[in-house]
Amino acid sequence: PRSTLFPYTTLFRSIVNTAIGGCLYRMQRYAEAARTLEATLETAPGFGHAHWSLGRVLLEQGLWDEAIRHFDRAAEIMGHPPAALAESAYCHARMGRRDAAQAAIKELRRRSKNEQVSPLSEALVYAGLGDDDAAMERLELAFRRRMLQLIWVNVDPRFAALRNNPGFRDLISSMGLPALL
Repeated sequence: PRSTLFPYTTLFRSIVNTAIGGCLYRMQRYAEAARTLEATLETAPGFGHAHWSLGRVLLEQGLWDEAIRHFDRAAEIMGHPPAALAESAYCHARMGRRDAAQAAIKELRRRSKNEQVSPLSEALVYAGLGDDDAAMERLELAFRRRMLQLIWVNVDPRFAALRNNPGFRDLISSMGLPALL
């Protein structure tokens, strides 16, 4: 019966639409990504990953406070994973709130003693701070650990400032990804 399938249909649509929003984000089609993710949240307001993805889009549009609000909501829904802390810290770094971003790095390192913290989380915060050397060090560690999420680094707008870095180009080449200009 339809009533039994409804929650699964909503979940499936939420997952698919959030993935589409993520692709549009990586293509830097922010307005379309925002519309897709906002529509997802209208039908599934408790879908954390859609909040997380919308936060990324809003950040790139310079809507800092709204981005932070969505990152915080995603963290609340998803149980405050380290990656959510990194997303918020990256936003703070981009806003010029260096102290908040550096405090988050300390928190990520503290949490890494008891739980899995991806080096990509620290790399993201360092990228936001403009510390290319530290960001590259963490990206290279992610590569050595063969972290699956690294496949997006070449098209991730948050790492765009690193694309001309020789170490970044070497990393991309080592992964067999095409260099972007």
